[in-house]
Amino acid sequence: MVRSDILNSKNIVGRQEMPDTGYIICATTANGEEGGKEWSSISDATLDNDEEASVYLKADSLSDYLIATNFDFSSIPQNANIDGVQALVRKYSTSGNDIEDEYVYLVKNGSIISDCENKSVHHPDWNDGTPDNHIYGGAADTWGCSLTAADVKDSSFGLQIMAHNVNQDDLQYAKICFIKLRVYWSYTVTDVEAGDFAGGSESVEIEIRMRVEEHQGGAENDSKVLEIYKCLDTAGTAEIPLEIIITAPVMDTVTGDDGSVVTPEDEGDGSGLLLAVASSTEYRMFSITDQALSYQWHGVISDVDPVKLTLATRHGGFLRVSAGQVRFVASAFGGVELWSISEWPPPKELTAIFRCKSPGQRYSTKLFEGKLYRASLSEREVEYDAYISSFTETIPAGTHLSDWVSTNNLTGFFQKVCTVLGLSLDSSKATADPPALSHTLSTERLVIDVASEVAAFCCHVFWIEDGTLYLQDMSAANGSLNLDNPNDYLRSPNYTDEIPVNRVVAEDHEYVGSDAPYGTDYELSVNYTGDDSQLQTIYQLLNSQWAEIPMPAAIGCGEFVPGKKVTLLDGRLVVESESTVTMRSVSYDFMSQKVIIGGHCSMNPS
Repeated sequence: MVRSDILNSKNIVGRQEMPDTGYIICATTANGEEGGKEWSSISDATLDNDEEASVYLKADSLSDYLIATNFDFSSIPQNANIDGVQALVRKYSTSGNDIEDEYVYLVKNGSIISDCENKSVHHPDWNDGTPDNHIYGGAADTWGCSLTAADVKDSSFGLQIMAHNVNQDDLQYAKICFIKLRVYWSYTVTDVEAGDFAGGSESVEIEIRMRVEEHQGGAENDSKVLEIYKCLDTAGTAEIPLEIIITAPVMDTVTGDDGSVVTPEDEGDGSGLLLAVASSTEYRMFSITDQALSYQWHGVISDVDPVKLTLATRHGGFLRVSAGQVRFVASAFGGVELWSISEWPPPKELTAIFRCKSPGQRYSTKLFEGKLYRASLSEREVEYDAYISSFTETIPAGTHLSDWVSTNNLTGFFQKVCTVLGLSLDSSKATADPPALSHTLSTERLVIDVASEVAAFCCHVFWIEDGTLYLQDMSAANGSLNLDNPNDYLRSPNYTDEIPVNRVVAEDHEYVGSDAPYGTDYELSVNYTGDDSQLQTIYQLLNSQWAEIPMPAAIGCGEFVPGKKVTLLDGRLVVESESTVTMRSVSYDFMSQKVIIGGHCSMNPS
């Protein structure tokens, strides 16, 4: 909104900060007649699927241009300023790394646009054997051209690319899956006459629709002054300040120019850690490497400790998140770049949303939201400790749990927990026969700690996500993942068996399962149900085999769901075996690009 306290204003001048169209795929492809080898199946480059346009190139030979046009940039206003053009080409070669870009240009009306730079010199070889995304240009890169809104909105505007087989001996295939363009633009508001205001009111509001990457998010209903604009009085002399203010949506949603809600997790292709960071005034999107997805994520994270979700016990409890430290390059702060946080010294506290993503997934997965507290800074690096939101609510000493709840069973207890903590409860995967609780607290306890112990005693796990507490029976299945040929991309899981438990003891109750001479007793300090009905299940879970499955982040990010069943054929064992692992914990090691999923396991020879 533009707000002012003015009378008889003459004009307002303002500029919207670089919104963009998002990636738009071409609707038309054609072969250019350049004397090279003609591309085949060129219409496949207009579709975002597994098909591709291809050309078979002899040794040391060139292809024709593959020309992609007819991009729908109708969302750009006619008088917009064109600030940058970014191309996303998904391409690869069939063998070797011998296919290179020869020429990559922007075109209009069948010709290279005047002064356009050849972007081939800024790009590596085509990927060998596997489709890969290649980025050309950027938010502030017009490729040396003087582009107008009319230019990019023209159906003949687009991109042309020529491939070169630099191998001196062998034939090579060059393949392009799709070609997409993204246009960054700004919009100038000019000459808003006083007569446009309702009766020349002293207080006016003008709506300017914005989608601003650099200022998205923040807490709900937060406001930020983007820039101070000025208008002239009726005499055309005195400057009267105007504030352009954007009221930010919640960090997880952004309202697009057409009024639709855009979710940052709809990221397109990309992988690894996506860290949305908010200071008191600004919202930025950072990652370990630059990633041009639905939004630009800037690669300023120099190091991050593994993010872990850890089960309280082998038989259940609170699935807690821990994150350690995050380290940023110093240029992520001080406003030295358009996308850097403008504060210096760096803020002591930041709000952060940790997300992870695999390339094949449309959406990224939210891991948790928490706080980053500055630990140290130097000329090269700024280090923050990560803290997860904690709950400080307590249950007084002497409270009998059956009196604390309105319905005395496991589900009723967690309904009360959620009421106290301000959460919603999802118990759809909890037991259908919840046990009654019978225990009196001897000391004042944190609600979250008592909840973890109660859940573990009843062989349930719970976790908290976006204001909802999910309560799940340890025996419940929560989806499945089939790793058909896991040994192609990961090492064999690490299978472990703890020292066996002979006896589970809880106050005056016990379950005796075996009498192995090397076995141990497992003692619980509290019996939350007052009987031994849960002890056998605890015994079975404690004595179950455990497995940890290492997998590349490109496959494992976003796959973890507590209770999901992972089936894999482990061909690295002496006897090939089929293993089923129920997900219980996960570690995301983004620097090593590795995900380790742990859980209870069963194994059978295949």
